[in-house]
Amino acid sequence: MKVKFHNEFQLMRYILRNERYRLVIFLSVILAFYAALVIPIAQENYYEALHQIYSWNTVVLFLFALFFMNQWLVSSIIKNDFPFYIMRLKSKKEYIHLQARLVFLSYAFQFLLIFGLILIGLFIFQHRNFDIHPFYHFYGQYSVSNFIYCLFYLLRFFLFGGCLILITTFIYILWKDIVTVLWNILFLVCILFFAKATFQTSLILNPWMFFTSTVFESFFLEVFSSVVFLIIITIISFLLYKIAVHSKRVEIL
Repeated sequence: MKVKFHNEFQLMRYILRNERYRLVIFLSVILAFYAALVIPIAQENYYEALHQIYSWNTVVLFLFALFFMNQWLVSSIIKNDFPFYIMRLKSKKEYIHLQARLVFLSYAFQFLLIFGLILIGLFIFQHRNFDIHPFYHFYGQYSVSNFIYCLFYLLRFFLFGGCLILITTFIYILWKDIVTVLWNILFLVCILFFAKATFQTSLILNPWMFFTSTVFESFFLEVFSSVVFLIIITIISFLLYKIAVHSKRVEIL
């Protein structure tokens, strides 16, 4: 087990130091400081500025474009740069696990990198009002504070994004580059056309709505909708994983 973790740690180090991956890091840094400097210019409260950034249509679009680029680079580096390591794996299942783990780890690294830079950028650019008060929206207020809602929103963003990146990884394993790119383009186009902030009084299952400033009749309804959708995309991810494990079209090399 220790040898396995050591090997994957070395793979992760290689990926993060790869010249191709440096472009992802560079673009992530640019996006983070753009988001912190430009988007919340009218917001004084730190937590509300943070929420506004992560629900801003343009930021969400470029975030997922970078997440998809990250996934494609990591998956292709694993497949093309480590043939001898992959050949030593005991089964196709281990190869799929390797892809999923390293892609998710790189996604978490990228998410935290952008998040950390945005936190720093907001503080530098004078968003130093840390007042905690009820979370207000255009239609009223929630029964939780702006700080709690911001934490909830960011956790949901991370979990939903992670599940979608795993789904993309399994699509890549099953159908290679062309289908993966088409899926990425479709998702990004849907952000442009379907990620619209609205007021909801019932359960919603539109994935793009969860990345906007859409509000619900109550905080409980928003949490309930989020949990239901998280269960759905987790099931989709698991089904794609099972298909990949048993599919004859999936070859390790």
